[in-house]
Amino acid sequence: MQVSQSSNSNNSSVNSNAPSNINNFNGDIHDFVNAYGETMAAYKIDHGMSVKDALYSTPDNMKTSGEMQDQYMYEQGKDPQQEYQNAVNQGY
Repeated sequence: MQVSQSSNSNNSSVNSNAPSNINNFNGDIHDFVNAYGETMAAYKIDHGMSVKDALYSTPDNMKTSGEMQDQYMYEQGKDPQQEYQNAVNQGY
């Protein structure tokens, strides 16, 4: 049975296969990974959200350092995946 919840306009919705309560998870990032097998942002991506939206809608205390770096790159107008590929191509 699905329960309807009102959503905040700042939060992107996750598709109907994802539990609607992950944004209200009681615990830290370690508890989330133990319960769901991945970080909150990764979980949102796996259930239909774009990478950028997943990062922006996940609280900082629920992100890995790499996820925080990716969000910072988006905020700077860069694409983290392209920047990584550029670094690989340059031999870094």
